[in-house]
Order: sequence, then C-alpha cells, then structure tokens
Amino acid sequence: MSRWRTRRIAIAGAVCGALAAALVVGLCATSRVYRIPSGSMRPALLPGDVILTSKLPLAFGGPERWNVLVFHRPPGEGNDNAPPEMVYVKRLAGLPGESVLLAQEGFRVNGAIHTPPAAVRWNQRGFYAVRGAPLQVPEDRYFFLGDNGLDSRDGRYWGTARRKDLLGRALWVVWPPERWGWVR
Repeated sequence: MSRWRTRRIAIAGAVCGALAAALVVGLCATSRVYRIPSGSMRPALLPGDVILTSKLPLAFGGPERWNVLVFHRPPGEGNDNAPPEMVYVKRLAGLPGESVLLAQEGFRVNGAIHTPPAAVRWNQRGFYAVRGAPLQVPEDRYFFLGDNGLDSRDGRYWGTARRKDLLGRALWVVWPPERWGWVR
C-alpha cells in the first residue's frame, strides 16, 4: 500500500472519529432521559417507561400540535400543590394565539375539530378549556393534555405552560426493552 493511500485512510479515520465524538457530545448536551411516574399518558406511555427526550426539535422550528413534550409548569400556577421543579410529560394540544376547547364532540381549535394521533380519553373535568368556555392560549404559551384525561392533572387544571419551561420533546421509549419504539 502506498504511503499516500495510508495517509488518506488515516485522515479519513480521524475525521470519522471526530464526527462520531461530536455527535455523542451533541446528543449528550441536548438529550435527557425521564421515567414516567403515572398513568396520565396511557396508552402512549406507561408508568415505569423511560423515555429519551431532545431539545433539538424545540430549537429548530418549535413544537407542533400533538407532540409529547417534557416541561416544568410555571411556579404559582394551577390548583394543586405540585412543586415548581416537578417535570410534566403531556401532549401539546394548543399553540400560542389559539382558542381551544375540549367539547363533547372532540377537541376544538379556533372552532374546528382536531383529532389527536393517539387513542386518548378526555372528560369535561377541570377549570380551563372545558364546559363550553374556550381558553385563549396567550402568546409564548402552550396548552397541554394528558392522553388519559380520566387520570391526568393537565392544562384543564392549571392552564398553560411558558415556552421557556419546555425541556424537550419525547422521542423514544428506551425502557423496558419490550416497549422500545418512537413516542407517538
């Protein structure tokens, strides 16, 4: 093998190694895992599931309706005594500037029915966006619902979350192995 060919292979190997290291460091800096503590997101996420989240989808284009996101609820908001450092995992239902309402016939956004991608169950309990009273989602805020609305303390009870409190998008169930797969 010629010296020139050996040198090119060594350079290519070094470049590939540097790219792989940068990818690992980037993923570590923008990703985190969380354990699901309750059944509020059944059937998409079960208690004990461990999910991988990423900040990248929030940085490039922002969150989209029906994404499952991880976030802190703003301190001092809501009707329960949850600590401000508590992390929530819920489905994004209402975007900034929208009028949202959980009606008997479905979830309404600016008057039109929007169908979530997952098998969800919601009821008329709560204080926000229920019982015929739409909620106007403020700018820079988001409205969240748990998939299992019969067992979820979500935006119906505490209103909206600020953009700066969004921690990442749930991407992948990493544990247990039999549930490996994309979060839908």
